Amino acid sequence: MRCSTPALLTVIASVCLASTVTRATVIGVDSKNTCFDGDQDDGVSPCGAEAAMASRKETSELRRRSSSSSEGGAAGQTRPPAKIISQSFEVSGKVQGVFFRKHTKKTADSLGIRGWCRNTSRKTVEGTIQSASRDAMAEMKHFLTAVGSPRSAIKDTSFGPEQLLNAHTYNDFSIKPTV
Repeated sequence: MRCSTPALLTVIASVCLASTVTRATVIGVDSKNTCFDGDQDDGVSPCGAEAAMASRKETSELRRRSSSSSEGGAAGQTRPPAKIISQSFEVSGKVQGVFFRKHTKKTADSLGIRGWCRNTSRKTVEGTIQSASRDAMAEMKHFLTAVGSPRSAIKDTSFGPEQLLNAHTYNDFSIKPTV
């Protein structure tokens, strides 16, 4: 589609700080006055390098402003840094040989929980869960105390004290070898 008059490039970007992917909607004209709009990852528009570069610059500026405001740089508003909740657990009952660890990992991955689990010589499953979301932690704790795998029979679940961390200790949720 052709525009009748040149227009300034308008970039509307929403930046998700918790993710490495930035979503940007680009609406405007390219260097040949061809109109475009798109919703592409990383601000790459279908109209070529100039629009993509402008979108990336705007997105970088939004990220810079957002990070400086979260550090107290914006008009007197300060937000404390997000804290990561970390908690150890141990589950007893019929939890070995019933795909309990596999279902624990699947549930943790779906909730964005990081940490690990493993079988123990005591016939239990132990591990650590971490998240910035109290809701995700609550759902994971419910899984560990009441749901488990289809063939498991949870007798008891104990949780260690909650610890607040400045950053995650783990990159994902993993299953460790038995100890």
